[in-house]
Amino acid sequence: MSFEKPKPIPEENELPLKISKSEASAHQGRESALTDIKLEGKDQAFALKEVKKEEFASIEEMKKSKDFYDHLKRMPGLGKFVLNTSFFSARETAQENPHAYRIQKLVEGKRLDELKDEELYSDPELTKQLLDFVDSAIESLKKANESKEGSPDFYGDKLAAIYLYNPRYSGNIIIADKPDENGRRIFLVDTSRQVQQASKIGGLYQKHVGSQLQIIQLERWKKKIEERLAK
Repeated sequence: MSFEKPKPIPEENELPLKISKSEASAHQGRESALTDIKLEGKDQAFALKEVKKEEFASIEEMKKSKDFYDHLKRMPGLGKFVLNTSFFSARETAQENPHAYRIQKLVEGKRLDELKDEELYSDPELTKQLLDFVDSAIESLKKANESKEGSPDFYGDKLAAIYLYNPRYSGNIIIADKPDENGRRIFLVDTSRQVQQASKIGGLYQKHVGSQLQIIQLERWKKKIEERLAK
């Protein structure tokens, strides 16, 4: 079922942000919307995700999302690839109910699933970063399975069944056009499903469905990356 693309944030809004420009870029049914925004006085662009579904838009549920992202940032190795994320609850206009929002610095680049191998492995430095990312991802999934803690969604919802949870075709991993101040070009920018939706499948601090398959796919990918670096 398809839905209309969400409209940009109105100029007269009640959000606690001074927005100079906004453009709706993506949406997930009637549950959430992603908007690219420019803040007044800021050179960088940001991605603002609004959770519209009432069930997931409460302060309590927003706190669960924040706790989960904080958990990802604390993961050894993997945390450095996760963007800083801010959370708040607000309403766009006086006529609407408050919704939950999360805001991240917008990364200019391409999703991993948009890149062909020739393009992805053309830069040796990026290939080394990919190996570091894959090693960190494998380790985080293994620890999550052992501890029953939450693990990130490396593959995204897109065609997950076809690719059998293969992170190489992820829509959640972004390869930036240019490195950041730390020289990093790989970022885990979001989880496609809401954390709260994932929590209904076995609980937030339990291993996610498909984690074992993700590990298998990541280990296969690791071998391919190592072969590329050896050339």
